[in-house]
Amino acid sequence: TQFGKDNGVDQTTTDKMESVLTDEQQKLRNLWRAFRKGEKDIPTALAEARSLLDKTDDNIRDMLSEDQYKEFQKMRENMPGMRWLRRMGARKK
Repeated sequence: TQFGKDNGVDQTTTDKMESVLTDEQQKLRNLWRAFRKGEKDIPTALAEARSLLDKTDDNIRDMLSEDQYKEFQKMRENMPGMRWLRRMGARKK
């Protein structure tokens, strides 16, 4: 990936990162569907989203150096849905 090339992250690690992020996206989609169906209220959905995002960040932090993780955080802020999650209070800025 471009992130890996730009930040000296090997292919095995970028593959693991992509898997973690894909899993996160699917879980966020399922969470959003449950909210839309009325199965979760806003505080519950936001708390679960926040927990999921934190878990993903912790997992990826363990894969990267400190500098690589800082670059990941910058990239992550521009990922689809992150601005919406910040506005909703699930993500800090």
